[in-house]
Amino acid sequence: MIESGRSVKDVKDVAESLGIHEKTLGNWIAKAKERGDVMKKPPTLSERAELEKLLKD
Repeated sequence: MIESGRSVKDVKDVAESLGIHEKTLGNWIAKAKERGDVMKKPPTLSERAELEKLLKD
């Protein structure tokens, strides 16, 4: 399961929405966990707004 800040999604659903294979996303998640790159808490509303703005640009 992946917490997106608003809801928890199944890895399969997230991979599908990204257009990648479920195992690929699973490998990325595992590597991020090994490196300690997994966020401890989801971004705040203001952080999310800033990220969304940056992604649109």
